[in-house]
Amino acid sequence: MLETKVGTPLGVADVEARLACTDLINSFGRLVDSGQAGKAVELFTEAGVLVSPGQVIRGREELAKAFAAREADADRRTVHQVTNVVFEAVGPETARAQSIVCLYVLGRPGELTPRALSRFDDEFERGEDGRWRFSRRTAAPLAGGR
Repeated sequence: MLETKVGTPLGVADVEARLACTDLINSFGRLVDSGQAGKAVELFTEAGVLVSPGQVIRGREELAKAFAAREADADRRTVHQVTNVVFEAVGPETARAQSIVCLYVLGRPGELTPRALSRFDDEFERGEDGRWRFSRRTAAPLAGGR
């Protein structure tokens, strides 16, 4: 569980890190949902890791293959609804967050099917270029499935 200091005023650097990392979390789902999953590889560090049940994807090369496969599955239309983001700055160049994602799979027009509820535990690093990226993203299903 993240150790947060709820209600404590934040410095500018903490606010900037929080916003940048929250943007990464939201952008990941938006890219997948809009058919641009291949672009999600840029959200990860070179050695970034994506963990889901039964699967560990390491490094941008493996991530690019996995995201290309997801992008090629154009018939699978989804909406990732992100909520309950809790953020913690660990150091000046590292942070972590936890969020809840409700995955909806869209069927026929007007049909909305909630499919899964998952917790994401994310670790971030700020690179030499000043950009924050995922260093590790771990999905833990709470209910439902793919």
